[in-house]
Amino acid sequence: MSHRLPLTFDGCAGLLHQASGTRGVVIVAPPGFEDLCSHRAFDMLARMLADAGLPTLRFDLPGTGDSFGDEASPRLMERWIESVSGAIDELRRLTDVAEVALVGLRLGSLLAAEAAERWGDIERLVLLAPPTSGKAYVRELKVLSRVIAPLPPTPPDLAEAPHDGFDLAGFRMSRETIDAIQRLNWPETAPSENVLILSPRGGADLASASDAWAACGALVARGDFDGYEKMMCD
Repeated sequence: MSHRLPLTFDGCAGLLHQASGTRGVVIVAPPGFEDLCSHRAFDMLARMLADAGLPTLRFDLPGTGDSFGDEASPRLMERWIESVSGAIDELRRLTDVAEVALVGLRLGSLLAAEAAERWGDIERLVLLAPPTSGKAYVRELKVLSRVIAPLPPTPPDLAEAPHDGFDLAGFRMSRETIDAIQRLNWPETAPSENVLILSPRGGADLASASDAWAACGALVARGDFDGYEKMMCD
């Protein structure tokens, strides 16, 4: 059983599952409701990776979970991308890893790919149930927010000021953040030399982007994300 080390970096709260291997993993979870649904699965994944000898760091994005800030924090999406780089630096500082793999789920996969392209030193990239684009992700969340039962009305004396975004099962997203996510898209060049895409539809969602990455010389593999629907049940 791996030892877990609580930590903080750049205002983010994280947990390092310690191991002695030289390949490390940073897990990038999505914000809000999807983070809540996937939390247990990612804890299990991190434990399994550490038990296999891979030091693994998972963390709360800025403005989410136990990290500093809230949904109204400015330039939140940009800070999410920067926090991925901060998590990589923290993993390297605390361990002896010579190689880092990023594992991202849903919006976390877009953030991981963007960070990998910007800093260019990620050997392996795993994209789990990736949206086709930032715009598509926002559309999906808006539909989901209408399907999930709303929270009970808040008493007038406890009600907060109205906000300009939307709510999903009690998790808010500001208009500024929504607009920033809608501008986010997949890199045109390969964000990593090795990319694995797992989706409920066999990885076909990113066919155009992944073909472009393969043309750049990246090794791209696709597959089914078995059990995704079960994992994302609240």
